[in-house]
Amino acid sequence: MGVDGAALAAEGLPVRELVAGCICCSLRVNLVATLIELAQTVRPDWVLVEPSGVAAPAEVRDAFENAPDGPKVVVTAVLADAERLPILLERCGQFVSGGLAAADLIVVSKPDAVDRERLDFVSGKAAAIRPGAPVFEVCGRTGEGLDAFLAALRKKAVEGSAPAPERKGPTSPPGAVAWSGQISIEFSPSCDPVRLGDGMKAAVAEFAAALGARGCMIGHIKLIANTRPGGYWLASATRTDAPPDLRGGVSRPVRSAGLVWNSIVFGLPAEDLATLGKAALKNLKKRLG
Repeated sequence: MGVDGAALAAEGLPVRELVAGCICCSLRVNLVATLIELAQTVRPDWVLVEPSGVAAPAEVRDAFENAPDGPKVVVTAVLADAERLPILLERCGQFVSGGLAAADLIVVSKPDAVDRERLDFVSGKAAAIRPGAPVFEVCGRTGEGLDAFLAALRKKAVEGSAPAPERKGPTSPPGAVAWSGQISIEFSPSCDPVRLGDGMKAAVAEFAAALGARGCMIGHIKLIANTRPGGYWLASATRTDAPPDLRGGVSRPVRSAGLVWNSIVFGLPAEDLATLGKAALKNLKKRLG
């Protein structure tokens, strides 16, 4: 189920989503068809693809390079989470290493959330997995380091990419399971926007805590509400021990909302994740209804 596309569309950007599958395999044909359509209609200078963290970067690159009318140069940038890379390497090392090994550029994200020792460790690990790939520390909150990364990205787009090492090991992360669900809520009387946002954050926080109690690791939890009249809230979490983020904009009382919940989790049976997800949506509807 698409979440980010709804948020982008709410900001006035035209969006076409590829959903209900994996961009590496079941959606590969759709990706190629979309590239052909873009080449024939929009004729863009740049095409940016941001797949989920469980996509295999090398296979996404293959889809681009083998597409008719595909881009002349494909540059792959891979993010290494400064907070979570050590545990990700421990839990699903072959998959994470395979992703980093396909990188032309490596971005160490969340440098503001860890100390210098951890940053040096993560940057060193990433550089060892993909020797020769420049490593950039980029803070998403402040933009620090972004200009240097973008300059390197432009330069790499002109020069072309170096061949990636031969892929080894599995192309899907062991123990990763996903669940999506959705509900609609009609409010009478109208719901205060702040109450809706706070309720969404609480639901995501409770869900994350339940996963943490089971010893699970979160890939990503996203809960988006498209509201009437217009607006949206997006609550998301990537950790079990930190408050969820909330972004978006809802300025008027909410008459109704359509909510979509997406979650990727490591180390939990799929049926258990589905049970927890359905309960979370049911409790949220009861809390807000």
